[in-house]
Amino acid sequence: DEESKKPFKCALCGKRFSTSSHLQRHINIHIADDDPNKAKFECGICGRNYNSSNGLAAHKICHLVFFPVA
Repeated sequence: DEESKKPFKCALCGKRFSTSSHLQRHINIHIADDDPNKAKFECGICGRNYNSSNGLAAHKICHLVFFPVA
Protein backbone atom coordinates (compact mmCIF):
# COMPACT_ATOMS: atom_id res chain seq x y z
CA ASP A 1 0.00 0.00 0.00
CA GLU A 2 1.01 3.65 -0.45
CA GLU A 3 1.59 4.24 3.27
CA SER A 4 4.26 1.54 3.49
CA LYS A 5 5.90 2.57 0.18
CA LYS A 6 5.73 6.27 1.04
CA PRO A 7 5.79 6.57 4.84
CA PHE A 8 6.65 10.30 4.96
CA LYS A 9 3.52 12.48 4.80
CA CYS A 10 3.32 16.25 4.39
CA ALA A 11 1.34 17.68 7.31
CA LEU A 12 0.18 20.60 5.17
CA CYS A 13 -1.23 18.87 2.09
CA GLY A 14 -1.13 15.13 2.77
CA LYS A 15 1.19 14.25 -0.12
CA ARG A 16 3.37 11.21 0.63
CA PHE A 17 7.06 10.57 -0.05
CA SER A 18 9.37 7.56 0.02
CA THR A 19 12.25 9.40 1.71
CA SER A 20 12.55 12.10 4.35
CA SER A 21 14.74 14.17 2.04
CA HIS A 22 12.01 14.23 -0.61
CA LEU A 23 9.51 15.35 2.03
CA GLN A 24 11.87 18.09 3.23
CA ARG A 25 12.33 19.35 -0.33
CA HIS A 26 8.54 19.38 -0.73
CA ILE A 27 8.02 21.25 2.56
CA ASN A 28 10.41 23.91 1.32
CA ILE A 29 7.97 24.54 -1.55
CA HIS A 30 5.28 25.38 1.02
CA ILE A 31 7.70 27.79 2.64
CA ALA A 32 7.86 30.36 -0.13
CA ASP A 33 9.94 33.04 1.53
CA ASP A 34 11.53 33.24 4.96
CA ASP A 35 12.88 36.79 4.65
CA PRO A 36 13.12 37.99 8.28
CA ASN A 37 12.09 41.51 7.18
CA LYS A 38 8.72 40.18 5.96
CA ALA A 39 8.24 37.18 8.22
CA LYS A 40 5.89 37.34 11.19
CA PHE A 41 6.17 33.78 12.55
CA GLU A 42 9.36 32.80 14.38
CA CYS A 43 10.41 29.29 15.43
CA GLY A 44 10.92 29.23 19.18
CA ILE A 45 13.49 26.45 18.81
CA CYS A 46 15.94 27.82 16.24
CA GLY A 47 14.76 31.37 15.53
CA ARG A 48 14.04 30.85 11.83
CA ASN A 49 11.29 33.11 10.46
CA TYR A 50 8.31 32.37 8.20
CA ASN A 51 5.64 34.41 6.46
CA SER A 52 2.79 32.10 7.42
CA SER A 53 1.70 29.95 10.33
CA ASN A 54 1.56 27.02 7.89
CA GLY A 55 5.20 27.55 6.98
CA LEU A 56 6.17 27.63 10.65
CA ALA A 57 4.08 24.52 11.36
CA ALA A 58 5.81 22.63 8.55
CA HIS A 59 9.18 23.74 9.87
CA LYS A 60 8.39 22.61 13.42
CA ILE A 61 7.67 19.12 12.08
CA CYS A 62 11.27 19.05 10.86
CA HIS A 63 12.45 19.54 14.45
CA LEU A 64 10.25 16.66 15.60
CA VAL A 65 10.98 14.22 12.78
CA PHE A 66 14.42 15.04 11.41
CA PHE A 67 16.22 17.08 14.05
CA PRO A 68 14.75 16.28 17.47
CA VAL A 69 15.71 18.74 20.17
CA ALA A 70 17.17 17.00 23.23
